[in-house]
Amino acid sequence: MSRRALIVGGSMAGLCAGLFLRQRGWGVDIYERSSEELTSRGAGIVSHPELLALLAEAGADTGTEFGVPIEDRRGVDRDGKRVARFRYPQIATSWTRLLHMLGDAFPREHYHLGKNVTAMSADAQHVGIEFADGTHHYRVCSGEHHHHLTCTGCHRVVEVEICLPVDQFNSIGDQTDFAIEGHSLTLFGRCSDCRNVL
Repeated sequence: MSRRALIVGGSMAGLCAGLFLRQRGWGVDIYERSSEELTSRGAGIVSHPELLALLAEAGADTGTEFGVPIEDRRGVDRDGKRVARFRYPQIATSWTRLLHMLGDAFPREHYHLGKNVTAMSADAQHVGIEFADGTHHYRVCSGEHHHHLTCTGCHRVVEVEICLPVDQFNSIGDQTDFAIEGHSLTLFGRCSDCRNVL
């Protein structure tokens, strides 16, 4: 079974962590509390070679326009007369530009906005997070193949040992021109205790 990660927080650090984990073969979902993109957080970020190297290693497209190039630094006295100048090339960029570069490299279907985490749980077999809207995400940590049945009332999760036939996955792959590498099946319903509540 491939390793999976659930990252809470979809800003710079969350995106970087998600991209690096995906490069190493992990399946990753990122959950961000804000319902809108984390843009317009300011400009004037001066880059360094280490930042460009990190972006490139994370898989961001650093060949696109990154910001405004700065070639040198100049010092002036009180009268505005230049008294010093030295070469120090850098690029001034912005929060929004950096976030878009990282976000464009991360699969949108695995980046979830408006997901405010209210609880987390973990044991030897599972890791789960619950959200303020009543939904949750559950990951199996064991090597046994099974899926989940989730109660929409109390959110109890039950493991079920059922799966779709292999030929159906092959058919889906043929229809969509995808090489299917795995799957996760979650069933929803109401347990007997919740059905009996008046």
